Amino acid sequence: INVHTDLSADIDKYLREVELQNDTSECLARHPQITGVLRARMIDWMIEVCTSFKFRPRTYFLAVSILDKSFIAYHQHGIVLENKDIHPLGVVSLYMASKYEDVFPLHSKIVAEKIAHFAMSADEIVKKEREILSMFGFQLDFVTHYDFFETYTEKIWKRLS
Repeated sequence: INVHTDLSADIDKYLREVELQNDTSECLARHPQITGVLRARMIDWMIEVCTSFKFRPRTYFLAVSILDKSFIAYHQHGIVLENKDIHPLGVVSLYMASKYEDVFPLHSKIVAEKIAHFAMSADEIVKKEREILSMFGFQLDFVTHYDFFETYTEKIWKRLS
């Protein structure tokens, strides 16, 4: 059995259900200092990092999901983020996504040196990771846009074959 081709309708249905449960469209609503423009700059920077470190494609999409879900989680814990908080969140989101998705994930020392440029120490990165994971209830497997891309690509390929 080929899971993607034989079960693509079920996978699509599941992905849509999970996506609706985890809507991040209003993730910045409770953080007035963090604008959509600031978030867009962070995401552009994350693309540059993912490209230069040759992360897997899903790593980038997972990192963006972690970032957006972090905005929601901080709000749920009564914390309003400021402009200065977005860079550490972006750094740690990339670190977490790399650990989850990449065959050879980055070590916290490399992240501190090469990605954060010493704006955060390796210990601060790990501490922030623990904080975010705790807020997420240690659930990190989010549905990303890339998951939909893979599912629909498989469906199209199946129809063309």
